[in-house]
Amino acid sequence: MVNYKKMRYFIAVFLMVVLLFTFGVAIQAQTWKKFPGVHLTFMWYPSPEMDAVKKLLPEFTKETGIKVTLMEVPHEAMYEKLMMEAVSGAGIIDLAGVAFWWVDSFARAKYIECLEPYFKAYGDPALDDLIPEVVDYYRFIENSRIYAIPLYPDVNMIAYNKEMLKEAGVSIPETWEEFRSMSKKLQKDTDGDGKIDQWGAVLNLFRDESVTHNFAHFLYMNHGDFIRGQYKGDLPPMKDDPTKYMHPVFNNELGVEALTYLVQMYQEKTFSPGSINYSFFDALEAFILEKAAMYPTFADQAPMMYGPESKITDKVGFAPLPTWKGVRRQRGGGWGISIMSSSKNKEAAYEFIRFFYGNIENAKKLAAHGKTPSRYSVLADEDLVRTHPWYPAMKVMLPVCKPDIKLPEAPEIIITIAGYLQAAFTGKYTPKEALDIAAAKVDEIMKRAGYYR
Repeated sequence: MVNYKKMRYFIAVFLMVVLLFTFGVAIQAQTWKKFPGVHLTFMWYPSPEMDAVKKLLPEFTKETGIKVTLMEVPHEAMYEKLMMEAVSGAGIIDLAGVAFWWVDSFARAKYIECLEPYFKAYGDPALDDLIPEVVDYYRFIENSRIYAIPLYPDVNMIAYNKEMLKEAGVSIPETWEEFRSMSKKLQKDTDGDGKIDQWGAVLNLFRDESVTHNFAHFLYMNHGDFIRGQYKGDLPPMKDDPTKYMHPVFNNELGVEALTYLVQMYQEKTFSPGSINYSFFDALEAFILEKAAMYPTFADQAPMMYGPESKITDKVGFAPLPTWKGVRRQRGGGWGISIMSSSKNKEAAYEFIRFFYGNIENAKKLAAHGKTPSRYSVLADEDLVRTHPWYPAMKVMLPVCKPDIKLPEAPEIIITIAGYLQAAFTGKYTPKEALDIAAAKVDEIMKRAGYYR
């Protein structure tokens, strides 16, 4: 006999579960808080990352009601524009891209907001999914709190021509010593005129920031540093340090050994002789035109290797940078996004950060549109790896990055060092002489900036 009372009970429970599930799905779908009529301004420089934001912006406005003006200014004008906004307190700019070397000075001056109170009040931007070493770029040294979320990281790797390596019978180098020996085997006279026109490798060693960045890899693999005491790193501050703060140390024995090794590789033609005059894009052009078989490069240059002018679209492969002395490390950099303290819409500004840079699914959409990622889940996404084959190398390199000079004067310091580094490659100075002169010049910059009390 059917027990109708019990049946009605089960039907009621079933309907309640269905309703709760439906309600729960509805609640989940309401991920984004509504800010009808709010207008935000986000300032950054033109870049593939900014282009990716543009493609996702209509979806953000639909979900939140927030309208956004993207204020694009030249890369070199960013600092001046931000300082004008910060000092005036005009409230014109709500969100801004900040170079990691500005974070400490901007946080100390209270130009940008500490984001951790927003995490607690409005939702954690999936911090556990971000590469911790990249997040650390944007921590204020005095309290270790986060003042920006990564927009994109600088990450290095080796791009290589698979056909050239196969023809020479060599495999992907695991160490820089292997790289040196392989490079010689990859040199070739392709037209029979008695001159090498296919080099084993190419590198950007021009006297802009290119040469300093490449020196940094070897300096960091040798456990060296540029500036003592600027942040927790290989060389933390010492209690008996007479300067009480920071000073250059890249000319010590670790730095000299690192530069000597890099100069030796260049002088023995591990890299194309033309490398001494190559910027990032000159070196890229040489590689995609098959003038070199290997190129230590940035991840954000990888998409350009598939462009219409590239001869290597079907031939290019990617690998992590080789190790030196058993250490794999790279210099790191990049930009983050901060909320300006003068913003009149800080809660809405944080919703922008949470939508674009704190949500895993949206991070994948941005990556598909060309943004360089700093999230584990993006780098491991099978669909993205198929279309972005450099992601596995990025995944290896990002956790072993160490940020460059974390001072507002970093561009001036890096360019100053570069001129003397290049003089070591041309033989004008020994590596020791070049680094000693460069350190003295950096000392002057830091004294002028007031770092020595």
